[in-house]
Amino acid sequence: MAESLGVKQPSVLKIEHQTDLYLFTLRHFVAAAGGTLELRVELPGMGALTLTGVREIGAAKSGG
Repeated sequence: MAESLGVKQPSVLKIEHQTDLYLFTLRHFVAAAGGTLELRVELPGMGALTLTGVREIGAAKSGG
């Protein structure tokens, strides 16, 4: 995992034990394991949205 992320093993251990992660960090960690990260958000009156980036929330709320 550390090699895939381009970091040292202690950094991987730190990521594994964090209770709050940036989505950017989590996305890279999941990608290094061969997976993809998907964030599902439900907003009132809009139903479920699947986001690839947080800025999409603002676009969805403004209709664009």
